[in-house]
Amino acid sequence: MAYNKTISFEQYAEDFYLGSRDHIRQQLEADMQAFLDNGGMIDEVPSRVMADPPRKPQVGYGSQPI
Repeated sequence: MAYNKTISFEQYAEDFYLGSRDHIRQQLEADMQAFLDNGGMIDEVPSRVMADPPRKPQVGYGSQPI
């Protein structure tokens, strides 16, 4: 949630309070169920999968003139 200057600090702080996150969890669960009910699929990605696999280091140190 982005900070909105029109709300009070108390309201902003309450958005991050653990108890108020229950509403967000319920909304997320409802959205996910609606997605699945409309034929959507959720794929679980293993935790060891990386977006950018490691690359071999490039040799080039000192190759540029000063």
